[in-house]
Amino acid sequence: MSRAMLNIMRKYSSSWLIKLPLFTIILSFILYFGYNSLRSTPNIDQVTAISVNGIETKNAFYQYIYNRTIDQYKKSFEGKEIPEFILNYAKKSAHQQIVSRTLALHMADKMDAVVSDDELRHMILETLKPLYGDSFNYDNYVSRFLPSFEMENKFNFEPFLRDDVQIQKIYKLLSSIDTTMILENTDLNIDNETWTFQAIKFPEKILTDKKIIKADDDIVKLANKLIKLPTRKWKRFIKKNHLEIVDLQPISIAQRKRLPTHSMSQDDMSALFQLIKKDDIFSKAIASNKDYYVYRLMKYEKKDPTSKEIPGSAFYNAWLRALSNQARIQINNES
Repeated sequence: MSRAMLNIMRKYSSSWLIKLPLFTIILSFILYFGYNSLRSTPNIDQVTAISVNGIETKNAFYQYIYNRTIDQYKKSFEGKEIPEFILNYAKKSAHQQIVSRTLALHMADKMDAVVSDDELRHMILETLKPLYGDSFNYDNYVSRFLPSFEMENKFNFEPFLRDDVQIQKIYKLLSSIDTTMILENTDLNIDNETWTFQAIKFPEKILTDKKIIKADDDIVKLANKLIKLPTRKWKRFIKKNHLEIVDLQPISIAQRKRLPTHSMSQDDMSALFQLIKKDDIFSKAIASNKDYYVYRLMKYEKKDPTSKEIPGSAFYNAWLRALSNQARIQINNES
């Protein structure tokens, strides 16, 4: 650049004719290099923290579980500094919680443990009771709490709670069994126990057409009569009232969708799989559409004679430990 040109620039350096082009050039450099810097830096919240059998958990969720674990330890130390070894233990605990959660949710999906809107609503109210008490404010919840939770934790609140309900269903189902089994090689499999049921169908249309029932609750009353009868008298009762016998193949808990009433409540499902004696009758009729079914246990079998029995309440944790030992786990934030 010539000396004359430099003199001109110095003379008019206060003029917008010079400042504006220089500002434009500088701004272009800032935007270009700034954007490329942002683009090359990954969002740490969305980085995979743990992978379990190919199912990924992002760092945002891991941090939430870890912080929640730390908060529990803080209560024990009453505000004092938490030792380093406890922090390391909290990190391992958070890892294990996520592994167990992932495995339980995977099994819940396989077993079709569906969460209804009513169940989710109940879980929301119970979880937020310390915040809202008995005066839950839906508008405040939607407009303030949900966005605030997502902004702070980088994941959505309701899907997280829905997963919690699913896990509770699996826990309740597996813990409801009085005795279960662990194979000697700890390869737990809920198919090791099978139940063979006979289902007596109360077909609403046939019963109505033949004038056996008139009011809506007559079909339940008729079913209750069968339940109270000794099984030796069932054959005559079934024939007289045009009921249908449905002989089912042996099923495990995992195969419960084979039941004609597979959409029954979780409590009823758990109670049904607690029957273990031949000719045990389920305590009530179960609805499926407009028809009703009464269940009678024909056979209960433990397939593996070398197994040992443990209390049902311990089965869930033992089952998760066995699955965890076999799982492909990759942890990306161990340090």
